Amino acid sequence: MRRGDKKNKKEEMATGNYRKWLKSGWFTFFGLLILFLITWPLLKNMSQEKSLESDITSAQAEIKKYEGENQKLQELINYLGSDQAVEDKAKLNLGMKKAGEKVVVIQENAPAVASGDENNSSSTNNFSRWYQYFFH
Repeated sequence: MRRGDKKNKKEEMATGNYRKWLKSGWFTFFGLLILFLITWPLLKNMSQEKSLESDITSAQAEIKKYEGENQKLQELINYLGSDQAVEDKAKLNLGMKKAGEKVVVIQENAPAVASGDENNSSSTNNFSRWYQYFFH
C-alpha cells in the first residue's frame, strides 16, 4: 500500500463519519438548540420594545392631557389677575357698582299653584284648555 492510499482511506472514513453524524438526530438537535439560543433573546427584546412603546404612547397621551389642563389653569390665572375679575367679584359678592350703573335684582319665587282653577281640572278636555289659553 502506498502512502497516498492510506491518506485517501482516512479521508473517506472521515467523510463517511461526518455524513453519518449529519444524518443522525444529534445534528438536528444541536442545530435546533443553537437556533433557539439565538432567537430567544431576540424575541425577548422585541417583547420589551413593544412594552416600552406602549408605555411611551400612554405617557405622551398623559402629557397632552396635562398640557390641556395647564392651559386652562393658565387662562384662569390670567383672568383672575385682570381688572375684570376684580370688578366681577366686587359686584357679585360685595354688591358694589360703578358710577352710573343701575343694579337690578331678580329673585326667583316658587310658582303659585291655584287649587280652584278650572283650567287645571281633569274634567275639561285638552282642546278646550288650549282654546282658553289662546283666546281668553
